[in-house]
Amino acid sequence: MAGPPVRVAIDDRDPSIQGRILDLSEAAARRLGMVDAGVTRVELRWRP
Repeated sequence: MAGPPVRVAIDDRDPSIQGRILDLSEAAARRLGMVDAGVTRVELRWRP
């Protein structure tokens, strides 16, 4: 599934579950159309 890019600020991370690095807000998940997905893979790009 390729959706529109969404810019989010990452202000914390929770590595308590192996293989997961972030938890999106519900608002960001809605913009990506993945609220019902629960857990999914995403592409991350760092931009200064």
